[in-house]
Amino acid sequence: MACSCARPSETLYFCDTPWWSWMKLTSAPCTPMCCSAWLRPAQRRRRELNKIPLKVIVMSATMDVDLFSEYFNKSPVLYLEGRQHPIQIYYTKQPQSDYLQAALVSVFQIHQEAPPSHDILVFMTGQEEIEALARTCRDIAKHLPDGCGPMGCRKVILSTNIAETSVTISGIKYVIDTGMVKAKRFNPDSGLEVLAVQRVSKAQAWQRAGRAGREDSGSCYRLYTEQEFDNLIPMTVPEIQRCNLSGVMLQLMALGIPDVMNFDFMSKPSPEAVRSAVDHLELLGAVEKKEGQVFLTALGKKMASFPLEPRYAKPGGKRCLPARKKFSSSEGDHMTLLNIYRAFKKVSGNKEWCRENFVNSRNMGLVKEVQAQLRDICLKLNLKLESCWGRNGERSPLPRPRDVRQRSRATTRRQLLSSGHSPACGHPPVLRPFPGQASVRRLQRAAAHLPLLHEGPVSGGRRLAAGRGAGVLRPQTPTN
Repeated sequence: MACSCARPSETLYFCDTPWWSWMKLTSAPCTPMCCSAWLRPAQRRRRELNKIPLKVIVMSATMDVDLFSEYFNKSPVLYLEGRQHPIQIYYTKQPQSDYLQAALVSVFQIHQEAPPSHDILVFMTGQEEIEALARTCRDIAKHLPDGCGPMGCRKVILSTNIAETSVTISGIKYVIDTGMVKAKRFNPDSGLEVLAVQRVSKAQAWQRAGRAGREDSGSCYRLYTEQEFDNLIPMTVPEIQRCNLSGVMLQLMALGIPDVMNFDFMSKPSPEAVRSAVDHLELLGAVEKKEGQVFLTALGKKMASFPLEPRYAKPGGKRCLPARKKFSSSEGDHMTLLNIYRAFKKVSGNKEWCRENFVNSRNMGLVKEVQAQLRDICLKLNLKLESCWGRNGERSPLPRPRDVRQRSRATTRRQLLSSGHSPACGHPPVLRPFPGQASVRRLQRAAAHLPLLHEGPVSGGRRLAAGRGAGVLRPQTPTN
């Protein structure tokens, strides 16, 4: 049976029968936090019920072994040596301010020198960077000389950190490590959770390099200096120390943990994060504080049954429907939002009205500020203040559905005509984006000025190589 709280890149299997009881955890550093939190309470509960102790098998290539072993009563550790071919590691001579440009130059330098059958894996941070780099690579490939090989002769895979462990791609001989990753962070003071680009850990860097040696010997190009690598943190910061703990605290209380404020986590989060999570649950009505203790309410028990974040698990959505019907429009959400904004202005932003109609008064205040800013810009540019149905900023009743449909058809017709397509032809327009020639030329000029490699010592049993400037990369046999 698989655990329902595990994410696609993680797996938690458990089996409980009269004959055996075991659990297998994979991808330990990213293990679902709620699963990690209830492992020890589950063991304690089984001992109280005189049941067979639960056997937990934790598997990972980058976990902190000593931390796990100490947490689970000094459990034994078994090392399985995987199949790994020799890998040559290359570093840059100087720190790179633009890792995207450095990755682009490295791709085409390898493409010019490596055999066509050797594929390249590039680690990026997110979808936007991957799409931008892919477009630029295609544009530059059209202008390469004939001696660089035909189009489509090799694979260049642009991936996020999912290719570190979860996906194995055959044919990879070269890995380009930008040294960056996009990770989730939570600020308990502001209550905001963001995805921020940050440096990888040493464990992640070695895991990325290992992708080049899965099938045969390979090379890893690290787009940072050796000194920058030495300054990286050894292990990735556990997710439980950098995310919202509301769901974890709710699950712990649902399991009957008496003192959740002082729970013995494997990697202890900050006290501020714990207090912020409890305060958030109290605002939702999931918990209540009595004499310094935190107790789960009846509503909190219902919320804990849903595999959702607490803010989405609170029942009571039906109460919002009558309020929504007062503003909903058959013309779509944009018209509905406009109705809400007009009603908000009519009551001068009354907070009691916002509470009764389930409207976020703070967000509406931001909307009002944006509208005022746009209005000031229009006045400075001597533009007429008018909407699609009102003029001079005056209020007017909402348009009839037929008027809106006619205006929409007219707008669509103007867009089609401006793109060179006649509606009478019956064929959709073909949109051909114009390639960014300026950016292509800039990146081509930069390709000859990127200082790539320098000689480095042997480190961690891996072979490091040396090279020169932007020329041919010459590996050097390490010395003892």
